[in-house]
Amino acid sequence: PPTLVVLDIMMPGMDGLTLIRHLKHRQPDVRIVATSGLATYQSAALAAGASAFLPKPYDFRDLLKTIADLLRCPSPTTPLRPCLQRRSTPPSARR
Repeated sequence: PPTLVVLDIMMPGMDGLTLIRHLKHRQPDVRIVATSGLATYQSAALAAGASAFLPKPYDFRDLLKTIADLLRCPSPTTPLRPCLQRRSTPPSARR
């Protein structure tokens, strides 16, 4: 099973919010980075179980930093909050 998934909210077939819920149901410890060109999906993605949300367009370095932060958590069963405060603001915007 995957440790981390990066997905877009708007996908053909199953939408990203449904996929987030499905993934978290099947594998509660999976880390999910959700992206969308519509920032209005941020709260819905986080509520569905996404570990982080990156609004498009995002800097590729922001995606890599978010992934690194999520993977740095001590174990998949450790709550993500201490490792990453539910990132919703790209790192480049916080500099």
